[in-house]
Amino acid sequence: MVKNNQESELEKLRIEAESLQHKDDSPSTISPAGTAAEENGTLHTRVDESDENDLNSQLTDLVEVLEQELKDTNPMTLLIVFALGILVGRLLPR
Repeated sequence: MVKNNQESELEKLRIEAESLQHKDDSPSTISPAGTAAEENGTLHTRVDESDENDLNSQLTDLVEVLEQELKDTNPMTLLIVFALGILVGRLLPR
């Protein structure tokens, strides 16, 4: 019974895979290997560009938020935090 269920599931998966292959098939003069390589290169280029744009926008947002926080913070608090950083840095072993 378990074997029969596995066979039926495999058959369903085969049918689904064939339908997806037929759906993706389109007439072209380029070999399938060339198409796959071209698609992979394009995909990597798109991902790299979107990652770069996303990273740049995130860094810009971070800098803007930090600038605003520095403007809104009391100067005495900034001086105390800076002095504590120096003190802790001196106390840590090298």
